Amino acid sequence: MSRKSIELLSPAKTREHAFAAIDAGADAVYIGGPAFSARAVASNTFDDIAGVVRYAHLFGAKVYVALNTILTDAEVSQAVDIAGRLHDIGVDALITQDFALVQLKREGKLPPIPIHASTQMNNRTVEKVKFLEACGFEQVVVARESSLDQIREIAEATGVRLETFIHGALCVSYSGQCYLSERLMNRSANRGECGQPCRLPYSLEDAEGKLICRDKHLLSLKDFKAEEYLEELILAGVSSFKIEGRLKDISYVKNVTAYYRSKIDEILSRHPEFKRASRGESVPTFTPCLEKSFNRGFTTYNLSGKRTDIASIDSPKSKGEFIGRCVGQQGNKVIVDSRTALANGDGFTFTDRNGEPKGFRADRAETGAIYVASGVNIPKGVELYRNFDKVFEDALAKDKCQRVLPIEIRLSEAEGGIKFTATEGDREVSFVLEMDKQKPQNPEMARQNIERTLSKTGGTNFTVNKVEMESVWFIPNSILAGAKRRIIEELESVPQIASKDTFAFRLGESATAPVPTNYLANVHNKLAHDFVSEVNGGCQVAYSFEKTHEGEIELMRCHHCIRHTLGMCRKENPTPKFREPFYLVTPQGQRLRLKFECDKCEMVIIG
Repeated sequence: MSRKSIELLSPAKTREHAFAAIDAGADAVYIGGPAFSARAVASNTFDDIAGVVRYAHLFGAKVYVALNTILTDAEVSQAVDIAGRLHDIGVDALITQDFALVQLKREGKLPPIPIHASTQMNNRTVEKVKFLEACGFEQVVVARESSLDQIREIAEATGVRLETFIHGALCVSYSGQCYLSERLMNRSANRGECGQPCRLPYSLEDAEGKLICRDKHLLSLKDFKAEEYLEELILAGVSSFKIEGRLKDISYVKNVTAYYRSKIDEILSRHPEFKRASRGESVPTFTPCLEKSFNRGFTTYNLSGKRTDIASIDSPKSKGEFIGRCVGQQGNKVIVDSRTALANGDGFTFTDRNGEPKGFRADRAETGAIYVASGVNIPKGVELYRNFDKVFEDALAKDKCQRVLPIEIRLSEAEGGIKFTATEGDREVSFVLEMDKQKPQNPEMARQNIERTLSKTGGTNFTVNKVEMESVWFIPNSILAGAKRRIIEELESVPQIASKDTFAFRLGESATAPVPTNYLANVHNKLAHDFVSEVNGGCQVAYSFEKTHEGEIELMRCHHCIRHTLGMCRKENPTPKFREPFYLVTPQGQRLRLKFECDKCEMVIIG
């Protein structure tokens, strides 16, 4: 039976983040290259990426490099050069958005490296994923807004590997279709420079200028947590589970990766038809807990297909874990109805009576009591959250989790000496040490000494599970230690081949591409323009908003609905209190019109 590989894919801002993710159990990491990453501030050198590739491939883990911005004509050749360098150092795939790279691959002008369809390509429908599969993409990142039923439908209709987000920050806009940052800040999300205007405060006014609410983070969503859907997603056909966070710190990467590693392994243990995508065992020295890493509160978003509470309008900052309610305050002592162990230096948040988020650091803390600085007043009855756990963060910083590979060693008779054979997974090394074969005076003691000496692998990524001996010989410890070093060195040097490129452009001549021909296609260069035109039957294709800066347009389309969040959904409250259209108003006074398409359960921002 061929077993399907299930991949846990973790973010890496830097080389150090990548190593931490791999040590914590990631089957693959995604990282930015020297340029053209959708997180421009998270770039890395070729040397750094090469180091990540060497370490990842030791465990059969993969390295995907984000090359997922839209490119100018002048940048296309540079992107090809970068792709060539990445191929040479063994990168397993490129995560891409620009159709220019598809066209170049089609013409044989891009290095033979697999390509994955970035979430920036807006992969929301069966038709779109079928099209991307026909274009030669080997893995497609399904849109974060997708429901479980939609993902299952896509998997049943296609053969491409599907990747889906399972944790982290959510973009309020459909991915790749957000132009708000470019409009308001001249910073394009599709060019890797998103200014995150969705996390800013806005006021909301109706058509007559009446204030509905003031200075609320009306576009800010909670963070995604799909833990409860993991097994269903695997059974639905998802192959790769992606953690968001290429701008997050190492403690987040360690904690979240270790947490999902244990959950996925638990599921795989019940399903022999699936297997883990890489090798090695990771045992963290801390207990992973998602609530202790950066989060704005959690949501399963649209996985259930039902409207849920997804917004975090009071604050875009980390909320943390709920610890209890304030019972009262006596001077600088805040009494908390909680059994949670607290520590000096813990950080806390709460929302005051005016709906304003507040935060403070404890001078001293213990179970049931927090001692605060002068001037900090906590209203009785408010919920308290801890967004910085000093003890947990210290444990993460000290964590010495090391991923290890089990090896088996066999000693056997050879002409002129003893043959050492070591196996780890599908890797094997063997060599003969020329030496006199002497029978030991105490065979059992000699056996124990051989096992003990060969098993001392501290400081390496290997652990010896078994030592077998055809016969027992007297072997000096110095020779055994040398043999052990040679085994490890040769196992580490066994070449690891990057993912094989199986690119095949299979789009039929009569196919109609589910790619728009207006600015939403994000066509930023002539190669992409000609490709999109061709697959749409030679019709006219508009260039990107970043290139043309045309007038009033749809800046964002969302599954999130402000009317619903504020209790004004027309389906639930058909008698409106305010006159539409509504307008989002920035602190600078810019006005953005809202349109509600209730039949699709979508909100559109126009400006």
